[in-house]
Amino acid sequence: MIEIVYKTLEERPMNRPLRILLIDDNPGDRALVVRELRREFPDLRVEQIIDMEDVTERGRTEKALREMERVQVLAATAGAAAHEINQPLTVLMALTEIMLIQAAPDAPQRRNLEALYRAAGRISEIVRNMEGVRKYATKPYAGGIEIVDFDAAAGVQEERRE
Repeated sequence: MIEIVYKTLEERPMNRPLRILLIDDNPGDRALVVRELRREFPDLRVEQIIDMEDVTERGRTEKALREMERVQVLAATAGAAAHEINQPLTVLMALTEIMLIQAAPDAPQRRNLEALYRAAGRISEIVRNMEGVRKYATKPYAGGIEIVDFDAAAGVQEERRE
């Protein structure tokens, strides 16, 4: 199959080269097609012939580059956020641990302190995953939007915690 970008030479802007796209051809056909076009249109200037395989490979390469850029931006942003979150989180965990040590085993606030310490531990895991982003991964969120899935992005199998 041959696709010519301009349907007729009249549609082509003056002095603009013609682009030809050959799909499912064999290499010998290219020269034949160009020879036939030049015979039919002697003043024809052929800019380039694009083999469909080349276009497909270029598309794959461009897609891989976009994905790599997306991961780099995500990793840089997540790493910076993780660093900022980790500072106050360290203080929160240390103070909670001190209060747990000081609280009597039957103290009424102990359950709340333990819950606080577990929640801070979960935040710490999320922060580690944010620092370990290796790929772009999302998960559904409220309102039909997608958010970054840091567990999947870091390659960690998510465990459900209640």
